Amino acid sequence: MSRCSSYASSATLNTRGPAGGCGSTLGRRPKCLEGSWGARFHAVVPAPGERVFTKRACFDAFLSDGFEEYLGTRGVGHVVLAGLYADVCVDTTARTAFQKGFHVTVLTDCTAALHLPYDAVLRFMRLVYGARTTTADDARAWTAPVYRAEEETCARPPD
Repeated sequence: MSRCSSYASSATLNTRGPAGGCGSTLGRRPKCLEGSWGARFHAVVPAPGERVFTKRACFDAFLSDGFEEYLGTRGVGHVVLAGLYADVCVDTTARTAFQKGFHVTVLTDCTAALHLPYDAVLRFMRLVYGARTTTADDARAWTAPVYRAEEETCARPPD
């Protein structure tokens, strides 16, 4: 689930059709088959009028048809991410968002880790993507971060 600030909101749903999605399953049993319980929203549903993007088994929401355009046409510069696996889909989407110039917030009470230690995954996103990690009830989660010049981590060396 990705809920985006600046008056735009969306949800992503991960599914795999019978023919697969963004590549193969590499010999593993496919997950999130379209129409199965694994391809449905659980404990959270899209809000009325909220746009739903289907990821078609890709980890990255930005690979969903129309997702980036949806954010761009609404002037969104800050994405708030929640999802099942912080070290899989959430990290992949956070990485692309960062590379495309979006501010990133990850809701720590709305995700977990599958393969890696959870705290290490969150620390990585903070250090590498500048992601804010906080809980959904923190009002700051829903506003774009404001950075001070002294917080800049990639400052140019003096001339």
